[in-house]
Amino acid sequence: LILDFLDEVVRKPTVLIGIGDDWRIKLLFPLLWFIDFLLKQRPIADAIFEDVKQREPANDEGALDAFVSIVTGPSGPNPVQLMPSISIPVLVLWGDEDPFTPLDRPVGRYL
Repeated sequence: LILDFLDEVVRKPTVLIGIGDDWRIKLLFPLLWFIDFLLKQRPIADAIFEDVKQREPANDEGALDAFVSIVTGPSGPNPVQLMPSISIPVLVLWGDEDPFTPLDRPVGRYL
């Protein structure tokens, strides 16, 4: 859905940044590590992916690998620390019911 928006509306090179600085994520670390382990088992990852995929592009070659990489990959640099060095326009798309980083928490208020 986001990639479709970028292709159809933005039509410019774009960098997507995810934010996950909320304290509640730290409580989930053991569960996230377990999920990470499961997703590195190809048959399990394939079964989970078949259950969660919702769009036709999810059938493309490499979709499963992209899914596993996104879910199990490193989080990357902290976006709040990167913001001062950004000198181009930024469009922030944020779900108003985001359970991990709500708009009324520190990161949401900052952005």
